[in-house]
Amino acid sequence: MLDINFNQIVELIEKRKNNAYKKVNEEMILLYLEVGKFLYELIENSNYGDKITTKAAEFMASNYPTIKGFTKRNIERMIQFYKTYKDDEIATPLVTQLS
Repeated sequence: MLDINFNQIVELIEKRKNNAYKKVNEEMILLYLEVGKFLYELIENSNYGDKITTKAAEFMASNYPTIKGFTKRNIERMIQFYKTYKDDEIATPLVTQLS
């Protein structure tokens, strides 16, 4: 009988699972940048007191209650995230590699 190490199958599974987590993380970061950009531009073209972040959070909560993570505070963080990296050609691709 052959002495086969089937633990290699588990190693392959774990490697692919980790790759999938990284890809999902990258897509989430890109989503946050895109949402931040969208809202940043809205704010830049709005009047003082339009409460864009509040309205966006309320819209998400009332129309899409199953989509989590779009509270006013998180939306403000997305805008800040975009503002921080929008002009940095080197850092922007690198932020997608954050864990």
